[in-house]
Amino acid sequence: MRRSLPIIAAIGVAGAVVAPGASAAPRCAPPSSLTWHSCLSAAHRAVLHTPDVRLTRATAVLVQRVSACPSTVASRRVAIRTQDGERVARRRVDGTCRHNVARWKLTVRPNEDFKKGTVIRSFWSGIPDNDSAPGVKLGKKKQASAY
Repeated sequence: MRRSLPIIAAIGVAGAVVAPGASAAPRCAPPSSLTWHSCLSAAHRAVLHTPDVRLTRATAVLVQRVSACPSTVASRRVAIRTQDGERVARRRVDGTCRHNVARWKLTVRPNEDFKKGTVIRSFWSGIPDNDSAPGVKLGKKKQASAY
């Protein structure tokens, strides 16, 4: 009994260290079937004495469930744009694959000012997401969106 108490305490401490904090950001969950899922999140701050907000960070993620991970995952291009078509960022992203889930992720820090209420969306190459592209409305308290 005396030996088991320190072991249980050590396991509890190790579990507390490994467990994510309450403020951990949600991940873009992979779909349950052989399809894709796209997410977009943004961080912004109000610009003093103006009705504008400064977009400080935008993260676009694409996850796709595949039947088997290929030896090399093709890169994809992602564009982040406003609803008016103004380009915020456009880059080519290398993909990764683990446990039959392919992922592409882009994080940009544009530090650009936009009018409060501007919606930004992410569009991935090779994905028919024109009607279902995830969007984030700048200036709202809730900043993450996934469709």
